Amino acid sequence: MLTVIQYLSYFLAVSSFTGDAPPPRDIHCIAQTVYHEARGEPILGQVAVASVVMNRVNHERWGKDVCSVVFAPHQFTDIQKTRFVPEDKKAWKQAVEIATLTYTGFIDDPTFGATNYYNPDKVGYDPWTELREIGDIGNHRFKKGD
Repeated sequence: MLTVIQYLSYFLAVSSFTGDAPPPRDIHCIAQTVYHEARGEPILGQVAVASVVMNRVNHERWGKDVCSVVFAPHQFTDIQKTRFVPEDKKAWKQAVEIATLTYTGFIDDPTFGATNYYNPDKVGYDPWTELREIGDIGNHRFKKGD
């Protein structure tokens, strides 16, 4: 099985990122979200979840930084502010890679700016009927407010 880096290297020849290294705390918070929300999803689904976090960071409604967005009450399932120790080390490593690549902009947002998502099979209804539907990636349905 390919790692995220190997998978993406087939599509990325040269990167234009010249910024500073991403803050480890931000990467950890995004990776926690990917790990908890989408570790069983294909890579594109994991990237989509990481992109929603970044879309919320870039929108004034959700919070001023990555971790405040991730830990906002009632926003992401199974995300706790307590000490986090991943059981699946391989999935955690992949989540960190995805978080880093998404944060730095190496990966384009496959959700086209979505700020919300849900799993229709688990929820059973659309919790955001007022939002515009972007589409499904893996088991998640992505939506965006205008």
